[in-house]
Amino acid sequence: MSLAAVLYRSTLRGIRGALYRASGRFHALEPLSAEAWGDGVLRTPELPVPTTAAVLFELLPESGSLADDVVEALARCTAESECEEDRQSLSPGNEHRGLSRELLYSVARKLYRREREDKGAVVHEGFAALRMLAVQKEMLASTSMALTEDGGSVVRTCVTSVYDAARSEQLARGGYADGGAAAFCYRVEVTNLGEGPVQLLGRHWVIDNDSDGTQSGVPRNSPGVVGEQPLLQPGTSFCYASGVVLPAGSMRGSFQMVALGSDGEPDHEFDAEVAPFALIPPPEEPDLDDDE
Repeated sequence: MSLAAVLYRSTLRGIRGALYRASGRFHALEPLSAEAWGDGVLRTPELPVPTTAAVLFELLPESGSLADDVVEALARCTAESECEEDRQSLSPGNEHRGLSRELLYSVARKLYRREREDKGAVVHEGFAALRMLAVQKEMLASTSMALTEDGGSVVRTCVTSVYDAARSEQLARGGYADGGAAAFCYRVEVTNLGEGPVQLLGRHWVIDNDSDGTQSGVPRNSPGVVGEQPLLQPGTSFCYASGVVLPAGSMRGSFQMVALGSDGEPDHEFDAEVAPFALIPPPEEPDLDDDE
């Protein structure tokens, strides 16, 4: 079996692994840096939510023509798909749909069956795709998505967490890491998929500590996020990053929203769910000085 064939099969296994983490459909996640802690940005049509194709393009910058070829193959396979959800998945406003396993398999087949004179490029690109899938699988392990529909309003929440090594080291140096406390940064994206404007008024968090079974949180209706109460027009998102300190565990909660009528006055209030997402510390490094 050729190396290219091995890479092709490994890519299919990587797709299956990523989809297992994504509960059936693949959503390409933007890289998350702990340095984003405290930032918030409103994404409008002028600053749109990146589509899966756009994210994949950015994740494959060092692999020659692979990024362009992935985007082209995605576009062709999406147009040719028999699945209505796949056909709509890359169009603006439908980023939440994700990509099915069948669609990703079709993309992989198109990429590996390309006529290439440089066989070394095929190997290089295959490894690049595997690295990207491995990173996506790791991020998806600490990601949650939820869709809330209430009285005509439709809001999607997507949260991804990452271990913050720098802040965790600061905690340890300051003597605050007794019991294995660590810092985690999490990115929240709240998207208005409905036809009318909504505003985020408050937040509610439940924080589960896996190390001792305790529970803490942020009370319901705590004002805004990162000092803001963003107004979301249809098709826009508010993306922000914050953080939490604990050894390991998970978070869940909701955002208190208000839907606005055509006159700009409040129409109805509702909670947009935030599904549980994991806070995963890095694996412990082996003690190389241990003689046993």
